Amino acid sequence: MSTPFGSVIAAPPPKLRELVCRDGSKYYARIPEKNIRAALAEVESQRALASSARPANGSGQILAVELDLAARMALNPAKIMLWQQALARRKTSLAKKMASTGIRELRELDANFRACWPVRNKGTTEKCSVSSVGDRRLPPRQSAF
Repeated sequence: MSTPFGSVIAAPPPKLRELVCRDGSKYYARIPEKNIRAALAEVESQRALASSARPANGSGQILAVELDLAARMALNPAKIMLWQQALARRKTSLAKKMASTGIRELRELDANFRACWPVRNKGTTEKCSVSSVGDRRLPPRQSAF
């Protein structure tokens, strides 16, 4: 799970960026937690700024919803990095709390994505990039522990 957001904005040293992008989770432990949290805070700040916009027409309103959805999607890999780091530091209680919060957020994100998809796209979400790894919808009440 390597993303540009998680691998570059979270700011690994420039000489490691290619490796972090290529080998993601192996190098996430090297990204300082403060950098990940700063990246999360910046995306949340931009979400707040974008949510203050008042689009004048329907297509602008759809774009605003899609932009917020994309920002929420960008946040999750960084949150997963923080969860992985908590596990690595053996902070089990924190990791369990983060996992249950993350699962709830991912379920909500999945439902929102599936609701937004038909507005601009024909067909179903089965062949979109989010579903390209198979429909791995999260089972109810299951965590990583």
